[in-house]
Amino acid sequence: MQNDSSPIGVIGLGRSGSAVVRFLSAHQSRVYAWDANPAALAPLASLPGVTPLAGNTPPESLAACRAILLSPG
Repeated sequence: MQNDSSPIGVIGLGRSGSAVVRFLSAHQSRVYAWDANPAALAPLASLPGVTPLAGNTPPESLAACRAILLSPG
């Protein structure tokens, strides 16, 4: 069961996905940030509360999230 301390998942870290991750981090949310391209994760990895995840999205990580945001790209 998810609660307010559960992470928010962001899938796709193009322009809008990266902006969402930065916003959530600035507002002290825990974030799971996914992208197939590991290079897209590098600029976000040092943000507080952000867990970068490359490659396939494991179902157990998705299940841990209280919300999932998909990048429109």
